[in-house]
Amino acid sequence: MYCDLFKTACAWAVAACCLAATPAVAAVFDDAVSYWAFEETGNTIVDSKGVANMTIADATAPTRITGMVGNALQVNNGAAKYATTGADVNALDFDSRDDFSVAGWVLQHEGSPVFIKMENTVNFRGWHLQTGDDGKIDFLLRSTNATANKISVYGKGRVPMGEWVHLAATYHYDAADSLLGVRIYVNGELFDSTLTYGGIATPMDTTNTKPFQFTAREANAFLGTYSNSLDEVGVWERTLSQAEIQQLVNAGSPDVVVPPGVNYFENGDFEDTTGWVAPGTGVLPPAEWASHIWKNNPAAQATGTAAIGGVGNSAQLVEARLSGSAQRGMAQSFVHATNPEWQFDLDFASEAPSLATGRTLAMTLRTDNGAQLAFIISDPDNDGLGDLLVGGANATYELIPGLEDKIAFDADLSDVSGSVNHLRITGHFDDAAPNYDITLTDPTGAQYTVTGITTYSGDMGALVTGAGIGQVGFYTFASYGDATIDNVSLVNVPEPSAMILLVIGVLVALAGRVRKP
Repeated sequence: MYCDLFKTACAWAVAACCLAATPAVAAVFDDAVSYWAFEETGNTIVDSKGVANMTIADATAPTRITGMVGNALQVNNGAAKYATTGADVNALDFDSRDDFSVAGWVLQHEGSPVFIKMENTVNFRGWHLQTGDDGKIDFLLRSTNATANKISVYGKGRVPMGEWVHLAATYHYDAADSLLGVRIYVNGELFDSTLTYGGIATPMDTTNTKPFQFTAREANAFLGTYSNSLDEVGVWERTLSQAEIQQLVNAGSPDVVVPPGVNYFENGDFEDTTGWVAPGTGVLPPAEWASHIWKNNPAAQATGTAAIGGVGNSAQLVEARLSGSAQRGMAQSFVHATNPEWQFDLDFASEAPSLATGRTLAMTLRTDNGAQLAFIISDPDNDGLGDLLVGGANATYELIPGLEDKIAFDADLSDVSGSVNHLRITGHFDDAAPNYDITLTDPTGAQYTVTGITTYSGDMGALVTGAGIGQVGFYTFASYGDATIDNVSLVNVPEPSAMILLVIGVLVALAGRVRKP
């Protein structure tokens, strides 16, 4: 009931937002230096301001898909498939004391330089708004690569891959400001950010003679493998207000904060088979999931008898050993991290590692402050029963007392559904000492629980009170056995005070229904 009420409230909020939104979007673009709507046909990607028409770098016809407003442009998906002006566009150069803004919708399956005008050699002069495979976003303005000659701001949260997201950055130099005047917005909301390089204390030349491009630096530097799409992109020689950016967002789709009880994951049951092929030959991540770190064969579809429980579809991650070309990885990142109280669930089956000290599935849960929980399935005592190990200091993994030998292994997962184990991790990151509980349920239904765990990856940031989970990923780096996963879920756990208020409200409502006239 609690989840249904929140879902209903969420739907009402979205409907109200959409009904109330009457944005003068055209007015926001009126004074843009460049504006690409991607509504044209033909090989030219038209800048409606006539300043920076673009083409696909390999001279092929642009691919257009349904976007957030009409059509959108799809780029990459192969070598030299990025969009470029082909030559310098002075109007899109900005000096270190110029005000400017960039904004647009993006649909990414991996990180890339989204909007960029920058050199790729010597000084690396110019600017970009860029995302990484781990969902991080950064704005960079650079004269040279020396620390004192660049301004770099990173978002503390993570941008989701596999779904449309509106990105914007504004710049107005302010020496007294903690971010030197940089602001990053995701879906119209000011994104909590940190200054990583605070240079350019005196005016410097940050212009260059290179083309303006989408999804690749000069030439094809940092070009991705998978398709990325863009819609309604603009560049302004002024600082947009948050209200103006929100107008651009409302013209497409309003952002909704995920309430308690609603799953963060898209396609967590892997029933959407878009982009998938037979097990062992996959070249794309499953729909809504992003390739991560290693781009080759992120996951393969396990269906029918190879799916967990023999029903529907699951994701199969085949052993990679030490072969870089076979390593698989996939992840989802979230605009809004979870509440400090959260619950993660996963069904999995695993082969026994063929190497006694080897592993099969590896999994990470990253917080919005950069800390990480890392887990692997292994059998260090080589007794045929699996252990869940947690990553600790110096990239080592530790046994979790109470969870030794609790995982059932299978001999072969290539064409059988496997023995289904269930993992639940419950976070208590609002405690003074952030901690989490783990419950393993084996195929017989026996449960094993350990509470109050505080171990985290020592080579990452420490767990911070109040943080939430911003990304979950699965990998097979150095793995010596196949693994299959399904029914991935991450939800906010309601705060006790919220539950009390909800129960009171329900009781009052029920009392009103039974009261006699």
